[in-house]
Amino acid sequence: MPIKIVAYANADSANIVWMGDPISNCQGFALEKKCNNQSPTFLENRTGFADQNPRPGEHRPSNIWPFQRYMWSDHDVKPGDQVSYRAIPVIGGAENNPGTLDQKAASSWSPGITLSGTAGDTECHFNRALIMSQFVSRALKGNLSKQNQEQFKDQLAEHADKMRAFLYGDLGATLLKILQEVKTDNSLHLYTALYELNDVDLIEDLTAIGERAHVVLANGSSKKKGEDETRMRGPN
Repeated sequence: MPIKIVAYANADSANIVWMGDPISNCQGFALEKKCNNQSPTFLENRTGFADQNPRPGEHRPSNIWPFQRYMWSDHDVKPGDQVSYRAIPVIGGAENNPGTLDQKAASSWSPGITLSGTAGDTECHFNRALIMSQFVSRALKGNLSKQNQEQFKDQLAEHADKMRAFLYGDLGATLLKILQEVKTDNSLHLYTALYELNDVDLIEDLTAIGERAHVVLANGSSKKKGEDETRMRGPN
């Protein structure tokens, strides 16, 4: 059976799934991507083979380090991107020598999809939670001490911090855009339920909207009783 491949996407990432008959001496699969009509590129893989002695955090194109599975998520995409993928078996190879791409057995390109938060008559957007995930662990450079974690959180308060923008994700950008629209159009009202509100930018925008912002606060991030409420004197 020829390799079949399909991709699904929201506004933040694309999930690629493929399947086919067993292939003799197959190391895995190289995933190739076409994005916005640009030249195809190979997705990066962070899992190498044991005999290659991969270093923590190291990554290589999947034609060198093939994906040893039938599903992968592409996080190097952004809202509005138009993408398509194909899977190519990687045959043979030993030690540090990459295998050979079996182009004849490759899948066709998956149907094109567009990264979007639109879901029928609603929209769904995502941020990236501040948990001990791999990208946060790499940002901490292996130092998981309480002091280093606190310094990392303080750093996220800086507007120009790249990790702050990464954690905001598509949800943060979309939310700030909506707030700007409500701020500039006095006929609009905003209804929102927020969990652990402590972002200075968000608080300032909500306060500027004033009585047209209708906010439900849940599980305040501060342990000091009433602190979240005192920050939000404007909106109700």
